[in-house]
Amino acid sequence: MNALRVLVLAALAFATSAGVAWAGPTIGTAAKTCELGPHAVCSGVVHRFGVEHHGNLRGARFAGADLRGVDFSHANLIGVDFRGADLRRADLSGANLHGARFGPLPGRGTGSRQAGGCAPNCSGANLTGANLSFATLTSANLNSVSGDGVNLYGANLYKATFGGATLTNAILFAANLNGAAGSGANLTNANMAYASLVSSTMNKANFAAANLNQANLQMANFQYANLSGANISGANVFGLDLGNATCPSGASANASGFTCSAPTVFG
Repeated sequence: MNALRVLVLAALAFATSAGVAWAGPTIGTAAKTCELGPHAVCSGVVHRFGVEHHGNLRGARFAGADLRGVDFSHANLIGVDFRGADLRRADLSGANLHGARFGPLPGRGTGSRQAGGCAPNCSGANLTGANLSFATLTSANLNSVSGDGVNLYGANLYKATFGGATLTNAILFAANLNGAAGSGANLTNANMAYASLVSSTMNKANFAAANLNQANLQMANFQYANLSGANISGANVFGLDLGNATCPSGASANASGFTCSAPTVFG
């Protein structure tokens, strides 16, 4: 065995025994690239429909990145920064996104959303068509995200915030939204059957035509919410606050026997 090969094998053995993490694939274009791995700095990179990584990306920064179609399924994405990122048709299913940030990018001037102060934009992440089924999104910041048809089937959104988010036609079937804060969120036509929203804050949220069949709405705050055309049959409404809400037609005739004349609190 030649000396070079001995040195290489020795280096590999040392790295394995020491637990050294080898760098992941390089992504981006000639203008900006980064190596995927824990705490990677990939803000602003552009790499569409060709990124796949399922390992440890804890604390990585992807703010303002264009990662359309990225496959980070089952990856460790704890504390990752996705603010202002383009994640259309991304696959984040089964990933651990505890404490991840999807909110808007901060401005560079005196205003937090000052025109021209953000690159590439000041809005939250674009999640249109993204798959986040069974993802762990506990305490995640989803404020102001946008996205039509986001798949959050069975996702854990415990104490997540998505104030002002636009999640039309979202799949939230059996999702855990206990303690979540979605004030002013647009959940038009969302499928939230069997979802749990215990002690969630959803005041001024738009649930028009949403499916809340068999949902657990105990102690939730739905003040001023729009539930026109929503299906709330079989929902658990103990302690639900619907003060000044626009209720679905026939609400007064459902199994819970409630109406939406303000203020309305069930207990």
